[in-house]
Amino acid sequence: MSVLIPNTNSELKTADLQIKMDNSFGHVEVADEEIQYMNLTLTADDSSTVGFRYNYTIDPNRAQIQNLIYAVQIPERWREQGIEPPNISCKKLAEKIIVEVYDRFRLYPIRITATIEGGIFCNYKNFSHNKELSIEIYNDLGCAAILTRGGELLSSYESFQNNIEKPIVDFIAS
Repeated sequence: MSVLIPNTNSELKTADLQIKMDNSFGHVEVADEEIQYMNLTLTADDSSTVGFRYNYTIDPNRAQIQNLIYAVQIPERWREQGIEPPNISCKKLAEKIIVEVYDRFRLYPIRITATIEGGIFCNYKNFSHNKELSIEIYNDLGCAAILTRGGELLSSYESFQNNIEKPIVDFIAS
């Protein structure tokens, strides 16, 4: 048996759940991508009812990144020119990549917007080393990134969606 804790925008969520089990004690799995802290308590009574209480907090920065991605729209003049807005698949891949960067490296983008090529643009600034990392995720689910210092191209990256580490390590390094 699996129990999925629903997403929420609140900073602290508490709930009581009751699960009626058959004659055997099944596996209870609690999963949520946004869980930062969890306290899980299991109890059972003679009727094979299992209850548990959980508490978890949501990282507001992570939630803000997700909200910014899904709020991206294109200007009306782009629409009139036939430019496609970011589609839902593009936004989901952008969320996966940008949230992974935040979760693993605690880097927060300075800009998330639409691209004229049809997709999502995300920009990071390393003020210590005067570097910028620009990432684009396209509607066809392709992606590319460039690393610059003072406007000079240092590196470019293509099709890195399964391994974001290389561009980020290069961005962080002096």
